Amino acid sequence: GANGHKDVCQTEGCGYESEVKSHNLDPEYTPDGNKGHHTNCLDCDYVTETEPHHHAEGEPFDVERNSYGQFTNQGLHYHDYRCTVCEARVSEEHKMEFDCSDPETERWYCTICQTAISTWTHNFVLVADDDGYHHQECTNFHGGSNYCTYKTESVKCEESGEAIVYTADSDAPASGHRGTCPCGNELALEAHDQDGPSDTCKKCGYSGTHTHKDEPDANGYKDGLCDIDGLQLTDPIWTIGADGIITAFKGDETYTKLIVPTTIDGITVKSVGKTTLQYNKNLTHIIVPSGIEAATGTNQTFKGCSNLQSVIILGLPTAANIGTNAFRECNSLKEIVLPENVTGFHQYAFGSSPAVSLNITIYFMGTNEQWNKILPASGTAALKVIQEQSTVLFFGADDSGWHWQIDNVVPMAGKNNN
Repeated sequence: GANGHKDVCQTEGCGYESEVKSHNLDPEYTPDGNKGHHTNCLDCDYVTETEPHHHAEGEPFDVERNSYGQFTNQGLHYHDYRCTVCEARVSEEHKMEFDCSDPETERWYCTICQTAISTWTHNFVLVADDDGYHHQECTNFHGGSNYCTYKTESVKCEESGEAIVYTADSDAPASGHRGTCPCGNELALEAHDQDGPSDTCKKCGYSGTHTHKDEPDANGYKDGLCDIDGLQLTDPIWTIGADGIITAFKGDETYTKLIVPTTIDGITVKSVGKTTLQYNKNLTHIIVPSGIEAATGTNQTFKGCSNLQSVIILGLPTAANIGTNAFRECNSLKEIVLPENVTGFHQYAFGSSPAVSLNITIYFMGTNEQWNKILPASGTAALKVIQEQSTVLFFGADDSGWHWQIDNVVPMAGKNNN
C-alpha cells in the first residue's frame, strides 16, 4: 500500500517477510494528461494516486498559449500552461467573462489566463437625465440578455442655464423624440411622454395623427405594428401563405439588410420559400430568427444572391442539413452563423464548384464535438469549401459571448437605418 513495501521469501514453506520499507519514489513525475500527474516506486510496482497539476502560486498561467486568441479553425477553447511539478503542457478550458469597465473598449476574456478573445469599441449614445444633464451609454449587445453596462457619469451641459430642447424624430415622428443639449449634442431617441396614444407629448409637443396605409409608413410603422394604437398593419414587403411559408419579397434596391419577420398579417412565419430571395442582387446581410426554416432541403434560399455578405441563422425548427444550392453563386459571402441543430452540408450547398475563391468565416453555435459529427455527414464539394476556403469558430451550445453589431440592419418593413 501507500505506507511502503516488504520482501517476501518465495521458497515453499519458508514464509519469511521483511519489515515494511518506505517506498523509494521516483523524483520525476509522470503526467496523466490533463488530470494531473503521479510518481512510481523505483523498487516495486507501487504507483501514487493522480494529483492535480500545479502552477506557480499567485502567478497567471503561462503562456505557451495556443492561437485560440486568433480563433483557429480547430475550435480550441483552451489556454495552455506548464505544470511546475511535472513540466507537462496542460490545456484548460477558458473561463469567460465580459469586462465593460474600460472607457474605450470592452472585451470578452478568460479570467484565468487573461486572453481577450474578442474586443469591441463602445458604441455610445447620449442619454438625457434631468434638464441640462446627460450621460453617455454604450448600446453594444453581447447575446442572450447581455448588454454592455458601461456608462459615463451624468454631467451638466456647459450652458448650464438652458434646458434640453426636444423635437419629434425627423424620420419617424410617432416613434419618439430626440433632445438637443444647449452644448449642441444630440441625445438618443426616446419614446414620447404621453398619458395616452392621442395626447400631446409633454416634452416635444408632438400630437401628430397616424393614418394606416397599405405600404410602410415612416410615421410610426415598426415591426408590423402601429406605434400609436398597436394595431397590426398589412405588410406589403413580404407575402405569406396560410401555411406560414413566405412566398415573395417586394423590397426595392434600398432593402439591403433584412431581418426576416416572425409574423406577417398575424400568420406565424415557418419558412422562407424557395424563390423568395433567389437572385436578389440588392441583399447584403440577413438575419433569420430562431424557429424559421431557411437554407435547408431543396429550397435553395440564397441561390444567386451575388452581393450577399452575411447570413445569420439563429435556430432551425428541426435538425436538418444545409441544403442543395443554399449558397450557390453567393460569391461575396464572408460570414455564416449556423445554429447547433445543423446536421451536415449537402454535396452542393455552395454549388458544384464556386466560381470564385471564397473566404468565409463560419460561426457554429454548437460545440467542437458536434461539428466533428457534421463533417462526415457532408458532401465532398461542400467539404472542399469548408476545409479549404473557410475558418470555423465555435462558441458552444449557448449564446454567451456572441456580439451582434446590427445597428444598421433595416427592420423587416422599414427603410430607416436604425
